[in-house]
Amino acid sequence: MSYASKELSVQDSMPVWLVRFVQGAVTYQYNTSNESLTRLASLWNPAVLVLGDIEITGEIPKSTLALKLPYDNPLAATFIGYSPDVITTVTVWRTHADDTDVRVLWKGRVLSAPVDGHIVTLNCEPVFSSLKRRGLRRVYQRTCSFAFFERGCNVDPDDYKHTLTVTAVNGAVVTVTGASAYDLARGTLQAPDGTIRMIVKQALNVLTLMRPIQSLALEMAAHPGGFAVDLFEGCQHTRSACTAKGNLGNYGGEERIPATNPMANPIAMRRA
Repeated sequence: MSYASKELSVQDSMPVWLVRFVQGAVTYQYNTSNESLTRLASLWNPAVLVLGDIEITGEIPKSTLALKLPYDNPLAATFIGYSPDVITTVTVWRTHADDTDVRVLWKGRVLSAPVDGHIVTLNCEPVFSSLKRRGLRRVYQRTCSFAFFERGCNVDPDDYKHTLTVTAVNGAVVTVTGASAYDLARGTLQAPDGTIRMIVKQALNVLTLMRPIQSLALEMAAHPGGFAVDLFEGCQHTRSACTAKGNLGNYGGEERIPATNPMANPIAMRRA
């Protein structure tokens, strides 16, 4: 019996949902039956997984999907406390328990994951929604609007990269030998596993990250004597900072903007 015939049948239809989550280099594959299934040349493990209604509407942003998982599910656990460091994509297929034919019904990514008791709800948006969004535009402002090392700034990150040794990790606070020799506030720390965090505060060799990196605590436990990380200096986004880095030609700010807005001050307009 074909897939279409099973879909129309009342007694022969045994629908099963296949859901694949891809989170960086890690893939989670679940199905809504009570046993493991082999589909698309891979294994799909049974899971307690509740799917919301999949609606195909004319308005793309409204074609959202909610997926509910228990808090002890390996995937759901990555959203508890802190959101993952990488985007989690979602693909949903529909198949039948006694049929190997599958159909893709929905693709998108996880936007948020509120926790209510023992349930984690993954709120997802469709992949097409990003096609209808406006791109980011540059802002006319005093300080430079370019991200350090990124397009527009064009500074080579290797010129401001330092490989130093971490000797202590306490949540978001990291002690790095030799860090006091560099201006690392507003810079970034890259862990051995590639995870990157912004450095929001520096006190000599003690750095405070925007939020903890779980892999740093694991590295510290495995290497009590210390381990190497890559640190990138920050930038104050001012004309003087850009000049000091020899990059004034790419400065993206305008420090000559008047302090008083004449359009919002009629008295200033009459005096002008």
